[in-house]
Amino acid sequence: MGKNSYENINYSVRPGKAIERKMLIELMQRLSLFDKIENYQYVGFGSTYFTDFTLIHKNLGVKKMISIEKDIHNQSRFMFNVPFSCIKMEFHDSNDILPNIDWHNCPSILWLDYDDKLEASMFKDVQTYVANALSGSLFFISVNAHPFDYSPSMSPDEIKEFRLKTLIDKVGDEKVSSGINGSELNLGGLSKVYQEMINDEINSVLRIRNNSKSDDNPEKLFYKQLVNFTYRDGAKMLTVGGIIYSKSQENQFSAASFDDLEFYRDGNESFDIKVPNLTFRELYKLDSLLPSNLNPETGEFKDESFEETQKIEEFIPLVDALKYSKIYRYFPAFTESVL
Repeated sequence: MGKNSYENINYSVRPGKAIERKMLIELMQRLSLFDKIENYQYVGFGSTYFTDFTLIHKNLGVKKMISIEKDIHNQSRFMFNVPFSCIKMEFHDSNDILPNIDWHNCPSILWLDYDDKLEASMFKDVQTYVANALSGSLFFISVNAHPFDYSPSMSPDEIKEFRLKTLIDKVGDEKVSSGINGSELNLGGLSKVYQEMINDEINSVLRIRNNSKSDDNPEKLFYKQLVNFTYRDGAKMLTVGGIIYSKSQENQFSAASFDDLEFYRDGNESFDIKVPNLTFRELYKLDSLLPSNLNPETGEFKDESFEETQKIEEFIPLVDALKYSKIYRYFPAFTESVL
C-alpha cells in the first residue's frame, strides 16, 4: 500500500498553499454581512496538520467544525493531532460523509481540498453540497491541475488524443464539452477546463433548486465565483470557489465588495500565486517600500537613504520584486523554533 499524501508532504509549510489560505481567510471575513461568522460551520479535510481548521478557528471564531478523513486505518493518529475540541472527526470517503451532514441549520463553508485530479466522485460531492447548502454559504474545491503524463515516444497528435481519453475516463464523457479536442489539456489549459466543468456542475444543480422559483422570488439562489487560484508547490494546483446567495441577499452581496479583493477572479483567468525566491533581508527591504514607495512594474522606488529614485533591480531581481508585491500581505513566515 502506497503512502498517503500527508505522509509525503507537510501541508503546513507549502508557501503557495499558505498564501492561498490567508487570502481565503480574508475573503471569509466578509461573510459577516450575511450572518455572524461564528454561526457558520466549516467542513474540510484536516489531514494530520489541521492547518486550515486552526486558521479559521483562531481568525474567525468558527466553533462548529467537521474534518473528513478517508484513511480509516490511522484513526488514532488523526485523533491525537486534533488541535481543538470543537473539531469533529468523520472517518470515511467524502461521498459517504457529506450526505449525512446537516446543512440546513446554519450556513456553511466547505473546502474540498483534494490532492488528485478532478474525477467523477468529486462531482458527486459538489452535487451534494450545492443541493443542500443554505444561502450565504461558501464553497471551494482544490484539485491537481498538472497535465496528464504521457509517453515520450508519443507524437503531438497522440498526446492530445491520450490526454482527452484520460480526461473522459476520469470525469465521464458527459462532463467533457464537445469542443475539447485535447490540445487545451496542457499546463496552461487543464485548469481552465476544470474550472469550467466545476462551474457548470454548480449551476446545473442550482437550476434544479430554482426550478419552481420565479425570477423575483426572494429565495431564488445564485452562485458567484469569487476565486480562481493556481499555484505550484510541486504539481500545478487549482482552487476555484465562490458563494451561494439568495435574491433576498443581493444587498449583502453587493456590500461585501468581494471584487475589491486583489485576488478576486470571477472568470476562467486565474490569479496565479507565484512565490519569489528572496532572502529575509530582501523581504524586509521590500516590505519597507510597499505599498506606496515601490512601483513594481518599473522597479523604481523612493528611499530616504538615497537622494534620487533608485531601481530595485540593483539589489533584488525585478521579477521577484513583482511577484512579491502581489502577495506580500499574505506571504508566510517560516522560521525554525523549539517548542
